[in-house]
Amino acid sequence: MRFALDIGTQNVVGVLLDEVKRDGGGGTRTFRPIAWAEAAHVHGAMRDGQVLDAVRAAETVRRVADALLASANVPHLPPVRLAAAGRALTTVRGYAREANGIRRRFTEEDASRLIWGALEHARREAPKGATLVGYEVVRFLLDDEEYPSLTGQSGFVAEGEVLATFLPRAVLDGLLATVERAGLEPHSITLEPLAALHAVVPPELRHLDLALVDMGAGTSDVAIVRGGKIVAYRMLPLAGDELTEALARELFAGIDEAERVKREAYGNVGTDEFLSFEDALGRVRNIRAAEVRELLRPTLSRIADALAELLAPEDVRPQGIFLVGGTSHIPDWPRMLADRLGLPEERIVRRDARGIRRLALSADDPAGPETVTPYAIGVAEEEAILRATGVWVNDRPTIVLGFRTPTVADALLAAGVGPRDAYGPPGAGISVRVNGELRTFPGELGEPPILERGGERVTPDTPIAAGDRISVRRGAPGRPRRLAVRDLLHAQDYVPLIVNGAFRLFPPLVFRRGERLSPEDALHDGDEVLVRPLTTVGDLLESLGAPEPWWEEHTAVVDGRSVRWVRRAVRVWEESPEGRRELPPHSALGRGMRLFLSPVPLVHPPLGELLVPGEGEVPTTLVYVQGRPVRLPRLRRVWRTPDGRTFTRETPVEPGVSLVRVEEPLPEPTVGTALSAALAELPRPPAGFRLRLEKNGLPAAPEDPVREGDRIDLRLERRERGDEGNRTP
Repeated sequence: MRFALDIGTQNVVGVLLDEVKRDGGGGTRTFRPIAWAEAAHVHGAMRDGQVLDAVRAAETVRRVADALLASANVPHLPPVRLAAAGRALTTVRGYAREANGIRRRFTEEDASRLIWGALEHARREAPKGATLVGYEVVRFLLDDEEYPSLTGQSGFVAEGEVLATFLPRAVLDGLLATVERAGLEPHSITLEPLAALHAVVPPELRHLDLALVDMGAGTSDVAIVRGGKIVAYRMLPLAGDELTEALARELFAGIDEAERVKREAYGNVGTDEFLSFEDALGRVRNIRAAEVRELLRPTLSRIADALAELLAPEDVRPQGIFLVGGTSHIPDWPRMLADRLGLPEERIVRRDARGIRRLALSADDPAGPETVTPYAIGVAEEEAILRATGVWVNDRPTIVLGFRTPTVADALLAAGVGPRDAYGPPGAGISVRVNGELRTFPGELGEPPILERGGERVTPDTPIAAGDRISVRRGAPGRPRRLAVRDLLHAQDYVPLIVNGAFRLFPPLVFRRGERLSPEDALHDGDEVLVRPLTTVGDLLESLGAPEPWWEEHTAVVDGRSVRWVRRAVRVWEESPEGRRELPPHSALGRGMRLFLSPVPLVHPPLGELLVPGEGEVPTTLVYVQGRPVRLPRLRRVWRTPDGRTFTRETPVEPGVSLVRVEEPLPEPTVGTALSAALAELPRPPAGFRLRLEKNGLPAAPEDPVREGDRIDLRLERRERGDEGNRTP
């Protein structure tokens, strides 16, 4: 047998339930009511679902308990099941953030610490005196990207968000004090909207975005449901009493008379019979039921407007709405709310007790919308019951409240111990200025706390039970931060290139007080560094430490014409589908370019490379030596500086020099000069032979002049006796 009490603002409702069947072994349980009783509070006992005077409230509870005992004809009542009103609940979003400064992989312990920190933040934001009774993890963020879990993910900045539910401790204490003063033993406490959700919303619909509205006498309590969980509680101080008071003003009647007329007018909506009432002057008057409903239409509209705004803040509307509570029996609500929310009317459903699947009602049992909450409290199972678990934290007694099996972290939070109190302090951080911007890199996180339960090591996620003794010792401090240049850089800062056939990633140029740093160099607190990305070929050469000069442009003057040339120690070529092209240092550097670098001798070019084709040519005499053409210059052409220095085509040109061409006539060419131009040296004849010099087939001497087209040949002839001492030149 189960005993449930709904201690409301105006009255107390009690119900005794008896289990009639269980589907399968340990399956769904079904109950039937065996007694029902209710009584109104003495004025001042309650306000907005909270006990103000436990003595007066206990008197009403005792009257209901006695009525149940008499009705059920049982010797005693079982422990009572209670519920806290939804309007007393507060939902708070809690946040925690960890910025590491460097990319690292996150563990399950990191995620647990974030949740713990977010809950501590929510507790600080919750109303004073509120107790955490449940929470849901909303999301994790890693570098602004949402993840269902942090474990195994890598990034720089991790964030956790929770939605925590708090209940004022005074509400719990007031309920417990009332029932104990009434001589009853408490069994458990649930939350009214949670019990109603489990009672009237089928499990297959709980994954949708829903709203549950409990329309009572003084207030309309709203529970917002997402993913099967209640994520927000809201309260509207407008409900049945507002309608009653409006009708009392219109009829000039007392509150009790107006309440009766209201119930009768909406109890027979299909009829238009006359309703009798006594006004404030004691006169009996009649009014049609339809006229009563018309008088209440403006107040109904005002309540519907306020409810629609409460149900869909910022235009985020629920997919469906369930209405329970005594005032929900008014048939106009689904249409009025549907019009205001833009929902199909069939998505707004009124539920009475006959919609509770685990309840077997007879035709005579109370079953109106106002009975849903008392029945729901009675049939609530473990997942909807608020557990109070008493433990010891560092030898201090602590009560942990929640709907799930409590953990070590829950106990620590209940005892006022957050992660900042338990984890060791972080190590010393480092601050550096990067391109003028101050960047801070925290030290390593402190070591986790040493948590023990009964002398055995545990983690924050370890489940606990009543009577457990938990000890927490703060973790060791974290180590000071060690920072290298590479910790300042991101993957996109590196430029991928193929240089001389090898793929490489080139970091940006980093300087500290003018000193070039490598990615492995250490940084210290207060350092100022300049990070310069590689954007040009010159930046790449600087990164490689290539010898200078990389590109020097020089000029000189030759015969009044300015000539230019480039002097560099390294030549850079790009290979592309269009072919190869040389890149000067100011050329833009693109990611993935194929480059070739080769050293170049640091010399200035000879004058001949700077002359216009044909500019250095002189008149010549063409002759043939041994059949090969040889051109013999008739002029000597040189260039002289103003100070008298002489330059030939082979002379390196100095930057800034001014040269003027000078032509000098040469002696008439001879057979000897033709031989010298054509042959490095005269061939040596074999023994017994000598060379004979011919010009145009006739004997010739070296000093003989030559003319255009002459042919000069060397012939072998046998020596005659007595000629051994004579040699042909």
